[in-house]
Amino acid sequence: MRANEARQTYLVKLDDAVRRLAAPAGIEESVTRVAMEHFDADRCYYCEIEAGKAVIRHDARREGLPSVAGVYDLERFPLHKTIVEKGRTFIVPNVREADSIDEDLRQLCESLQLISFLNVPVIKDGQPAGQLCIVQSMPRDWADIEVSLAEETAERIWAAVERSRTQKALFQSEEKYRTLFNSIDEAVTTLEIIFDENDKVVDWLMIESNQAMTKVTGWSDEIVGKKASEYLGDVEAAWTEAVEHVVKTGEPIRVEHPVAGLNGNWFEVYLALVGGKGSRQVVCVYNNITERKRREENLAFLAEISQDLVEMSKPEDTLEVVGAKIGTHFNIARSMFVEIHENEEKAMVRDWHRTDLTGIHGEVLLSQFIDERYLKKCRAGETIIITDVHHSPLVDGPQVEKIFGVTSFINIPIVKEGKWVFTMGIYDVLPRKWHNEEIELLEELTARIWTRLERAHAEEALRRSEENYRVIVNQSIAGILKMDVQGRVIFSNERFCEMLGYDCPTLLQMDINDIVYEKDQERNTDAFMQLVSAGKAYEIEKRLLHKDGSIIWVNNQVSPIFNNMGNVEGVAIISIDINHQKELEQQKDEFIGVASHELKTPLTSIRAYGEILEEVLLGSGNPRYIALMSKMNGQINRLIKLIYALLDTTRVSGGQLILQKERFDLNTLVEEHVQQARLISANHNILIHVETLTELYADKERIGQVLDNLLSNAIKYSPDGGNIVVNVEEKESTVQVSVQDSGLGIPPKAQEKIFDRFFRVKVPTTKIISGIGLGLYISREIIEKHDGSMSVISVEGKGSIFYFELPTAEKNQNL
Repeated sequence: MRANEARQTYLVKLDDAVRRLAAPAGIEESVTRVAMEHFDADRCYYCEIEAGKAVIRHDARREGLPSVAGVYDLERFPLHKTIVEKGRTFIVPNVREADSIDEDLRQLCESLQLISFLNVPVIKDGQPAGQLCIVQSMPRDWADIEVSLAEETAERIWAAVERSRTQKALFQSEEKYRTLFNSIDEAVTTLEIIFDENDKVVDWLMIESNQAMTKVTGWSDEIVGKKASEYLGDVEAAWTEAVEHVVKTGEPIRVEHPVAGLNGNWFEVYLALVGGKGSRQVVCVYNNITERKRREENLAFLAEISQDLVEMSKPEDTLEVVGAKIGTHFNIARSMFVEIHENEEKAMVRDWHRTDLTGIHGEVLLSQFIDERYLKKCRAGETIIITDVHHSPLVDGPQVEKIFGVTSFINIPIVKEGKWVFTMGIYDVLPRKWHNEEIELLEELTARIWTRLERAHAEEALRRSEENYRVIVNQSIAGILKMDVQGRVIFSNERFCEMLGYDCPTLLQMDINDIVYEKDQERNTDAFMQLVSAGKAYEIEKRLLHKDGSIIWVNNQVSPIFNNMGNVEGVAIISIDINHQKELEQQKDEFIGVASHELKTPLTSIRAYGEILEEVLLGSGNPRYIALMSKMNGQINRLIKLIYALLDTTRVSGGQLILQKERFDLNTLVEEHVQQARLISANHNILIHVETLTELYADKERIGQVLDNLLSNAIKYSPDGGNIVVNVEEKESTVQVSVQDSGLGIPPKAQEKIFDRFFRVKVPTTKIISGIGLGLYISREIIEKHDGSMSVISVEGKGSIFYFELPTAEKNQNL
């Protein structure tokens, strides 16, 4: 449809170029320029063939190309001459590779940069009369639609040139005029102009007409000898003014105007005075331009409707306006816009109708109006044209006339992805033969209206989605914000603004470091930059600054936002206020600290008394009492370890963990703790791989505490026994210690929280394993306090590797 519209637009331009000019050379120059631009060619020219020679008077060409104007003897090119004489369109994609071309012509073309061309000969009375040439300076494949349009262009150029010469000859020579009078295609009449007493034109008498008059206008030769008022009725002012101008000035004039007496058809009429000054005879040459005018009107109408659709806010309101305009343009009784539901059982109808008809609006059942044959055509996307419902097998004529009040119509269905989704129709109350240009225009209108409706539905869905999004975001109990990769806030919901005490416009002027507590900025920036580079989401607890200067603890879930290239272009953050939670944790830590301190002293005394009592019982020789006393002391030691762990937890959370650093040999420390671990379980084979190490400068007792925790966990979480491998190695300025087991392993999601305080893996296989989730938390804090790092690699069901890295003595003392 777009191609057809472009073709019609070009032909209108071509007609305009021809109509404005009278001289053949001027016509050739103007038309070839229009054709060159439309075909996007480098050169275009028209040859007139005279006595075996091709005469090129002018060539339209791109800047920098040599002119080919001149006279060329076709005898030099026998192959080409034969093709021209046979009237065959000659298509050459590449002159360097073409076979059916004269060598002399090939060399000439190459020298003039005529590399690819489309030559259309014009044959008249069995002889070549001219040739249209469209040329490219590089190889080009010419499409069939271009060939067809070039052939029509050639015919129109020839016709325009001949008409120009004919008109010129007609008015130069009475003898030639008589000869050509009945041979040309245009209608020609001679009129005797009638004036009133005030020297105003009031009528004219048809003196003579040529044979083409009936074909062009529909008038028979019986109008000769009659007045215009007799065969036209009321003579329109535009025509009387044109005639009066020619008679009084002697100047010829060309007029375009509809003729009411000929069903409103449009005519282009060339009027000229016959007989010189004082004569009242005018010769008129007529062309019926109704088709061109309809094309122009249709293009203008399409542009108007397209503008209405662009401005459309509500489909129902716009379609009412568009429907009325369609009704006026097509002169119809009803226009309908029908959206088909996916199951094709129902349809949503909007219509415009004349006031004497009943409207049809809302949802309807398709089965009420169409049968399976009609439905099949619609599903196939076939245009349905009914000139009379009472003589069509596709519809029930009486029913259609009863429901819709019409007897003829056109329906244009739209099919998307194999489904019938939309139909537009125009209807008339009387039988009507629909013209091709009406059908083509309606097809284009239907496509444009459906495209706009489809977009309107998408816009409405988007609007609703955005409205729902805004409601959800602004009513969320969590703060929600979006930031770019530079850390600038580009969106915030109301909740986040309330959390920090800012209004949203102010917050949008800030970046991340304006609202993050100073001591958390480095940690926050590191995590943020890692997300930007790796695209991996993370969770972080940090402190934000309220507008009033107070501190707010938040838990942030930070996720990347990717662009179409897969790169991070921003982040989305869900921020939850955990101030109250932190206060509770602080109260809990304080309670644990106080309780632990209060329990530590009596438990120490109990342990001392237990050890003394155990020694006394050893002297008694009663094995039962000795065993019971040993178990009691073991439980007392276990309770003391728990209390120390709780005390360590409060120290860590309060930032009060103090290290007593010294130089020591890590291998020796590892071997000591491995030996202790071997005494705990006989079911496990604990292996050590060590290498010569630089001395470590660290808190020996705390590192031993970490080793105990890792070895204890490896034993507990390998209930079936097996190997436990401890590996110690030095890497540049760090030393790494790893403990590997072949036990239960850790689920992937749990690995992210394995070092959190009080966290324990909650799966059925770990329920029977004792612990409160503090060992790894304290261990990692100890390692990080040494400026080291701790991590885990684990596969569920296959085991885990916990490892930590510490700076060597030289590096650690320089920190």
